[in-house]
Amino acid sequence: MFARARDSCADLVILDDLDILAASMGEGERGRRSFLRSAEAALSSRHAVLLGVTSAPWALGKELLALFADRAATELPREEDRRRMLERIFSSSSSSSSSSPVLLLVEEEEVAWLARQTEGFTGSDLSLLASEARIRAAVRRVDQEEEGEEGEEEVLLRVDLEKALKVIRPSVSREDLEKFRPFVTSW
Repeated sequence: MFARARDSCADLVILDDLDILAASMGEGERGRRSFLRSAEAALSSRHAVLLGVTSAPWALGKELLALFADRAATELPREEDRRRMLERIFSSSSSSSSSSPVLLLVEEEEVAWLARQTEGFTGSDLSLLASEARIRAAVRRVDQEEEGEEGEEEVLLRVDLEKALKVIRPSVSREDLEKFRPFVTSW
């Protein structure tokens, strides 16, 4: 991965879910050392920037943290931020050029309601929630067709959103947030 970034002259290398990567590196000392050597070589040979993203920085270990000169913490999205994110998630998929019908139309008041219901959700959680709601809407539509009813094909209803909320939960727990606070203050 780092060799490819070096060969492509990438100025920015983004490692998302760095905590998951760290867990896989922990499976073997040899693999961890190889990864760290590759990262250090790629970064020292040019002026590339390594950006690591994690929701569990305490799981990274000292060697991996040493790769990063600076650290920044972000808060979970506030209600207004979640509303805007949800609007973007739903509007971007509704403009999809896919040939299959997409069940996406969501009323503005439903988006606002959903934003209020999703405290503690990350952007990724919101994307998963939207996907689950689409699945629930598709199932509802099939059920309606089997019963001989005409369904609202292109509308996500609150019932779809409520069912999705029962399945998709925030990926960052309150316990994680409590563990995060001392980590941030120790920088």
